[in-house]
Amino acid sequence: MTLRDALTGLYTRGAFDERIKLEMERSKFQDLPLSIMFMDLDHFKSINDGFGHQRGDEVLKTFSQRLKDCVRYTDLLFRYGGDEFVIVLPETEKDIAVEVAQRVLESIKGTPFPGSPPLSLSTSIGIASFPSDAQKTDELLLIADDRQYNAKRSGR
Repeated sequence: MTLRDALTGLYTRGAFDERIKLEMERSKFQDLPLSIMFMDLDHFKSINDGFGHQRGDEVLKTFSQRLKDCVRYTDLLFRYGGDEFVIVLPETEKDIAVEVAQRVLESIKGTPFPGSPPLSLSTSIGIASFPSDAQKTDELLLIADDRQYNAKRSGR
């Protein structure tokens, strides 16, 4: 199994599937909180359609770097799908996860993505925490994913 995404350098979805199980087991065993953030780049398809896949790849690389700049060294970053990303925040209560999400939102909205023309983008984020939101891994993932879609539907 490839652990790192070749384009972004983040961990892959396969790595996520294995790691989230381990982190949940550790959190339960040690009675520690755990938060996850699901996110995607809003309207990313329009970048590939309007500017080409090379530009889309550049945006994904820049987005990934901005994520790295926003998280703590203990947080784990994953490319979950084409323009979907997950951050696993071990030993983290929801209020701290919200602070990390705010940093991500400010980083994405605050500075246009370089290139010709510079692009202003947004991202939709959903957060779920163990044990306050769910006790099982699958439930936690569903809640975070649902909250991300709700963020998207409610205006990003």
